[in-house]
Amino acid sequence: MMAINWLKQYQSFQSVETGWKRCKEYIGPTVKDNVEKIASMKDIKIRFEFRMGPHGKWYDPKSKSSGLKYEFAVSVRTGLLIWINGPFPASRHDITVFRGGNKKTKEEEWDQNALCMKMPEGKRVIGDSGYAGEADKIMIYRPEHSAALKKFIGRAKNRQETLHSRLKGFRVLRDRFRNGYKGPEAGWSTIKVVFLQCAC
Repeated sequence: MMAINWLKQYQSFQSVETGWKRCKEYIGPTVKDNVEKIASMKDIKIRFEFRMGPHGKWYDPKSKSSGLKYEFAVSVRTGLLIWINGPFPASRHDITVFRGGNKKTKEEEWDQNALCMKMPEGKRVIGDSGYAGEADKIMIYRPEHSAALKKFIGRAKNRQETLHSRLKGFRVLRDRFRNGYKGPEAGWSTIKVVFLQCAC
């Protein structure tokens, strides 16, 4: 966020220091490092055209158009983005993305890099109703919850909504999907920099 702010306003580090409440010794290297990462994306942009594969899997019922789905997780304690996964076809269900597979495939064949597989034993995440079905790993709002728990869940979900509003505000996902010539992993790791900058 600091780097994007600097790119947009081109302030001196001393001016940025006042607004961000950080010393210029921290701001300088941080901004320069992230600006270089963002600049490195200029030569690896390609377009991903959904029309090349006219499948129903790309249809997003929420926006009533073609799209991609990403999975994000935000720390309840800090509000920082701690997990990014995707892209996936827009029609894929949230719980399928979380698990890394569905009932149509054997559990042994599920994606071992899915969030469900990476979670430490005994830990849980807070999700919306789209994540119902994994009660031991996901907490969702229930009418029978206590008022205090409902308030906690609401506050945690608001952190996620703040992330979504920042991604929309900076138009990170609005335009055509960008990827790298070196394969999806290389391209996606670079694009994560922009997500992290907007989310922090």
